[in-house]
Amino acid sequence: MTKKHFVAIITVVIMLVVTQFTFAQAEHQPSDIVTFAWSQTGTQLAVGQWDGAVRVWNVQQDTFMSVLPPTPLGVNALAWSPDEKFIASVRWNNLAISNLVTHEHFEIDTETDYSVLWTSQGIVIGTAGIGGLEFLRVFDPSTGQIQLMLDSAKITAINNFSLSNNQKQVAIISNVGGVFVWDANFSEQQARTQSVSGDVYHAGGWAVTWNQEGTKIATGHENGLVKVWDVANLQESSIIPLVWEQNAQLSETLGYNMSSIRAVAFSTDGSEVFSIAADGTLRTWDTQTGQLLRDIQLGESIYAAAFSPDSSQLAIGGSVTQMTLIPAHIYDPAVIPTPTPTATFTPTSTSTPTLTLTPSLTLTLPAKFDRLRLSPACSPDPATIRVWRVRNLNPFDFPFTWEVQGNREQGSGVAPANGEVTFTTKTIHPTANVVRIFVQGKVQDVSTSTSTQCPTPTPGG
Repeated sequence: MTKKHFVAIITVVIMLVVTQFTFAQAEHQPSDIVTFAWSQTGTQLAVGQWDGAVRVWNVQQDTFMSVLPPTPLGVNALAWSPDEKFIASVRWNNLAISNLVTHEHFEIDTETDYSVLWTSQGIVIGTAGIGGLEFLRVFDPSTGQIQLMLDSAKITAINNFSLSNNQKQVAIISNVGGVFVWDANFSEQQARTQSVSGDVYHAGGWAVTWNQEGTKIATGHENGLVKVWDVANLQESSIIPLVWEQNAQLSETLGYNMSSIRAVAFSTDGSEVFSIAADGTLRTWDTQTGQLLRDIQLGESIYAAAFSPDSSQLAIGGSVTQMTLIPAHIYDPAVIPTPTPTATFTPTSTSTPTLTLTPSLTLTLPAKFDRLRLSPACSPDPATIRVWRVRNLNPFDFPFTWEVQGNREQGSGVAPANGEVTFTTKTIHPTANVVRIFVQGKVQDVSTSTSTQCPTPTPGG
């Protein structure tokens, strides 16, 4: 039996008004984001940091609340209670249950756990087996008592799991890439995949989600594969053919395969699957055929990512931008862009604006061409302007349009053949500013500019 103890602690609530979508810039610092969890209504986002701190961002009010202080234990996973009044934080050998109303929390000693899920039965935590063979435990959130425990003889090792929209089924992805479906009470395993073959070590996955109807499951794997499963018999209805070897370089910074899939989500109508990889690759796939529909390079490494419950927003935490919130119209053109609420910008109309971008010249594009690359450049005065560089690898001039996320500032330009061009935008936030570029109405690239100032020339240098 796992030893338990309870520590009642009154925490001080710190409300911080922050700039749009970003923490203070700090590469490879304790404040790096390592895990996210959206509330069921999509109005709040729990954020777990490298140093073990947990915060909650109220997306509508644009405020942060401190939930747990830093700890050497770190944070592996987060989960919201159905009423959004509590947060369960899985840390190394520790489960913390925090009351966001009374600002109290208590802690339970556990094994080394990877994932957490809050259901009507209680707080479910899962592990891949490090530290013991108790792969699944269900805790009473009010007492901390174990209500159910399944060992390796009854259930697979667990990397992550996801609750279906009707709250009746749980999908599990294992450390070797297998997919299992249980009832929400964990009394019966309803279906499973066949044995995984090949490179089992890299077949494991951390991303799993259901479609709205509960008929399909999408999973993302360490080797870069994204798969879609038919829940009726868990045969692969389509294995999305991502050639992951092209992005499989190892990163000394991250310490794992750069193409590892961090999050997956279905579009609202279920016709598309979105995936975000550790190397910052944001892709959209056709659910039925596996065809790659869109490919966006965010230009930074991703530690953590989470799509909102309705797939309308993607939260990413990386090594360059601490936290960025990407709206759906970046990766799903079917979504009409809407104004982004911030601490200084409030929509004055309930109507949804339609974005119209007109390039400075027209061009008939060949069937195949290299997309334009957008990247930030240093600015002589980051407090007032940001500088952006557009690179064109094609043997012809390339017209494009651009838009600043958050204030609707727009413009256009032409990238010369086999060359590059720069443009400037007004600074709308002290730290991260997000810009995207278009060609003939389609997103070519998205990039984030931090407050990088150009070095001052040395006299006589």
